[in-house]
Amino acid sequence: MHDYSNQEYEVSFRWEIEDFTLNPLKRGEKLFSPSFTVSTLGATKWHLVLIPEETVDPAYMSLYLCRESGGSNIKRVAANFKLKLGTDSLFRSKSKIGKDILFGKNDSWGYANFLKEKRLISC
Repeated sequence: MHDYSNQEYEVSFRWEIEDFTLNPLKRGEKLFSPSFTVSTLGATKWHLVLIPEETVDPAYMSLYLCRESGGSNIKRVAANFKLKLGTDSLFRSKSKIGKDILFGKNDSWGYANFLKEKRLISC
């Protein structure tokens, strides 16, 4: 078994949501990105979850990075990552960083108050 504990890899994943403002979701509904595999981490599988209107504070969008159960037999993976949310033109965007976050299978980590929705879509 390979030891990934002291190695760093850079992986990029871009998720484009078509017609986001034309398809309003109900409060608390979630959008799931397609799954992606990080081959440099033993083929671990991941996806993003976007909640346009959080149940706690509907003025905010929430964004999470989630490790899936499938893929790898690796029990825990430590990750540094940047989550970025923006418009097509990236005229308005916001990013936040997670450092040394430990992910087991089916674990997620992110921000409930990632960005005020009006700040992103009022371009």
